[in-house]
Amino acid sequence: MRRYERRPAARRRSAPARRDSAQREGCSMSALTKEEGLFVSAIHAAQIDEPLPRATWALYLLCVAVVVAIGWSAVAKVDEIARNEGRVVPDGREQVIASLDAGILRELFVREGQEVQAGQELAHLDPTRVEAQQNESQAKQRMLMAARARLTAEANGRSVIQFPPEAPAGSRPAQAETESFDARRRSLDEAVASINRSAAMLTRELKLS
Repeated sequence: MRRYERRPAARRRSAPARRDSAQREGCSMSALTKEEGLFVSAIHAAQIDEPLPRATWALYLLCVAVVVAIGWSAVAKVDEIARNEGRVVPDGREQVIASLDAGILRELFVREGQEVQAGQELAHLDPTRVEAQQNESQAKQRMLMAARARLTAEANGRSVIQFPPEAPAGSRPAQAETESFDARRRSLDEAVASINRSAAMLTRELKLS
């Protein structure tokens, strides 16, 4: 004969236990009932009934930021920079660039390995030495041109020297050549006069004899 045993009725679960069970089953509890409020403290009930809005919005913003970051990393392209040592070898013949005149470098406008164009200014040298040599050469040139003008006037028997524009009459070479021309002309005139006097004396002697 089968015996029936009377099982005790299941105890009524407390409000926190039912709430945890409902949360595990996916149910959301927006507020507490009067019976559940008897089993929880006032602080816990206030936290369940009125969740903190700041924490909720912060959680939402964090989720949105994570989604945006994942989307950006999947779409955006990031440039990769790699550094390494190398050497540039030209295809044609290397052209050595050098100055014809040695001097002191005052200013440099290019750097090593830079591409340059024809006629581009590369550097400035100190012009002190070059200018001194140039001035000396120009002075010698003016003196030679003034001397040539003096010799031309003497050869043609002119009384006035015609100096070129490069050595005008008021310049120092022209003045020096003019003084030399006058002195040589006086000497020549004196020599001619002396020869004429000697010739006249010889003529008189021949007539007397």
